[in-house]
Amino acid sequence: MRRTIAPSVVVLAALALPGELFGSAADSADPQSWPRQALIEARRTAIAVEDPYRRAQALEQTAVVTTRLGDRATACGVLIDALHAARAIGDRSLRDLALRGIAINQTRCDDLAGALRTLDEIADQETRDTVLAAIVEAQVNSGQLAAASTSARGIDAPATMSQALRKIAVAHAREGHFATARSVAADIPDNVARALTVADIGALHADVGNAQAIESARLIARSVRPTAQREAVLGYIAAIQARSGDVQGALSTAASIKGPATRAHALARIVDARLRADDPTGSDELLHRAVTLARSARPGVTKAIVLCEIAEAFILADNRTEARAALEAAFASANSGRKLPQESAIFETIARTQARAGDMAHALTTTERAAESVRALLVHDILAAQAEAGDAAQATTTARSFRDPQLRIAGLIGIVGAQTASGNVVDANETLGLIIDAARTLPDTDFRAHSLGAVAAAQVRLGNAGDGWPIFQEALTEAESVLDPYARAIAYVNLSDPFTQR
Repeated sequence: MRRTIAPSVVVLAALALPGELFGSAADSADPQSWPRQALIEARRTAIAVEDPYRRAQALEQTAVVTTRLGDRATACGVLIDALHAARAIGDRSLRDLALRGIAINQTRCDDLAGALRTLDEIADQETRDTVLAAIVEAQVNSGQLAAASTSARGIDAPATMSQALRKIAVAHAREGHFATARSVAADIPDNVARALTVADIGALHADVGNAQAIESARLIARSVRPTAQREAVLGYIAAIQARSGDVQGALSTAASIKGPATRAHALARIVDARLRADDPTGSDELLHRAVTLARSARPGVTKAIVLCEIAEAFILADNRTEARAALEAAFASANSGRKLPQESAIFETIARTQARAGDMAHALTTTERAAESVRALLVHDILAAQAEAGDAAQATTTARSFRDPQLRIAGLIGIVGAQTASGNVVDANETLGLIIDAARTLPDTDFRAHSLGAVAAAQVRLGNAGDGWPIFQEALTEAESVLDPYARAIAYVNLSDPFTQR
């Protein structure tokens, strides 16, 4: 079974330590060398993993964290090790899967030439398309638009190619090259993506160019089938118009949308755009109209998503009472009918929005309905928000009440992050003590190691490197005690991750 960095590691990495890596051995006086040494051990251990697929996976994860730590040159070298391992994988589909991860991470450590060479070794076309999309994104981000265009046109799937070309067209528009942007947009095969792209270009254009582009986007949108997709595109165009200052045009576009949920969504986005432009005129009336429309829609995930968007607009308007009411309706809508595994993401969205609305109790209750893989991160974020709002004591009580040690530690990590950010060193150190006590009772050696690694990173952020050094050494010892080489390599990676730049 494939094992990657545990979701809880994302939580622990919230206490990231900024700065570039240097040095090759851990030095108590140089905290930036600590994760570097752990990753050296991860690489050394991973190379000894017997199964080539697992070896490639462990090396890839080592490279991921090395890149996050800012050492891209070393990460590229680790990915070459992973590439050698991948080439030894006998199963073609598994080999392509490993090569895909390697190539994507080569783009992230600025080795585009290496990513293109790795791409040549992938047989499956869908996998090649995924890698080409990542290459296009990296080329766009680095300003290589001509190369990005060549890469995008090598993508086989029309939908994937369309999204890649959309990125290129918008990049041209951002540089003021509107004629080129429109030319690229005209080549987009998918009508939905083409309409959205033309609207994006319009948002970046000024005066008459904006109006012309928006009208073009509306015309393209009318040709989109089915109706739900057409109306979603019109809602996006309405938001663009509102952000551009054309409120009446935005309202006119929204009025052409027949579906109540989609029209409500468009109204909420129009309000959001105007509030962000410091123009609250008519916001309350529009939001209440959006609520009425949304409540009339068929119960389900779509309705819940729209109600969350409306709640976000109410929060921006500083009306948390109405935001909470909208979120209660969103929860009821999401909770109705048959559930599909992928639909659990809506509960994550509702919980986060409830936390932003200051409703921590309901946010934590909603978290129980989210996917297990994201619960620790949700608890971290909710309790961090509560601590930031000035109620660290209640947040700590809540964190300590969790029976699941991963949730307890995740919550405490969120709290200590808020305390550190506010300069509350005394309380932060007290919370770190609670994390250490909880970590040392964990039965899972891997999680114990990266929990202690997170504490060491937090101590450094508090300016207590001297206190963090023995904790980091303890984390290394825990990782070293893991018997299986693959699991041991991942343990070294995990305890390094809290030091990464975020």
